[in-house]
Amino acid sequence: MGAIDRYKVYHVDDHRMIHAVELYSGTCTCRKWKVSGLPYGHVLAVCRVMGLIDFNHLAKGWFRRKALEGTYQELVYPVGEVSSWQRPNYFQAVKPTLMDKKPAGRPKSIARIRSQGEEPVPVTCRRCGARGHNQNSCRETIP
Repeated sequence: MGAIDRYKVYHVDDHRMIHAVELYSGTCTCRKWKVSGLPYGHVLAVCRVMGLIDFNHLAKGWFRRKALEGTYQELVYPVGEVSSWQRPNYFQAVKPTLMDKKPAGRPKSIARIRSQGEEPVPVTCRRCGARGHNQNSCRETIP
């Protein structure tokens, strides 16, 4: 089992992006490790190359057995039936906000609005190269 180099940054290519993994600080540029607390594929790929077999120490502290045992250390009492709950006097019920109805009919076009002074680009045919029509409406004979 290899030691974790404190200053080494590993680059992992996952066929879409190249991610930088730093094992000592527990960071990866995909940020999944930091958000979830569990090492993801990029980190595991680096561990496999380094020969690390046990990656339990790479998971954040809340996934450890000690944290799990600490969660259930205190007694948990059942809350009982909802009808038996006591409501405080200052309790004020709040109604949820009304959801806006979707407008009826065809959705509004999402075509891009041109900037002020921007001229429209004329349509050019891919078959004949003429302007004013496209290849679907081209009337030129196919060479």
